[in-house]
Amino acid sequence: MDDLFNELPDFDPSCTTDSVRRSTCQNCARPSTVCVCHFIKKHIPVKTKVIVLQHPAEQTRQLRTVPLLKAALPEDKCQVIVGKRFNDIEELLDRPTALLFPGKDAVECSEVPPGKYEQLVCLDGTWPQARRLYQKSLFFTCYQKLCYHHTEKVYT
Repeated sequence: MDDLFNELPDFDPSCTTDSVRRSTCQNCARPSTVCVCHFIKKHIPVKTKVIVLQHPAEQTRQLRTVPLLKAALPEDKCQVIVGKRFNDIEELLDRPTALLFPGKDAVECSEVPPGKYEQLVCLDGTWPQARRLYQKSLFFTCYQKLCYHHTEKVYT
């Protein structure tokens, strides 16, 4: 077994420097080899403002979806706030607001009349992170929860 390790080349720490890392697209924040910018429709005209409450760990994930959302929506219709507790943002939610979050009391998005909500809050993180964000910010219980069930088969 020792012979095996003696035959392996020494670790070269220069392989982890920024000069060797993959290049990243400035728009979608994905590695350039899997950039999806040519698929994104820019500045989709929407009336509802999307407020993304993002867990800090999401910022370091390689294939994030928030940069795609920001690229698709007009700048004034997409706001991202990073944190683990959001009890100090209630003033942002003074207009008719809904929360995109699953639950027994959640209403299917397709059943909501257009224009009913001026703002949609989305929690961005893994499911355990999103659940903790929801539980730590008690004012979320004041808002109608919405859910989205995609019934169409997308992948073949």
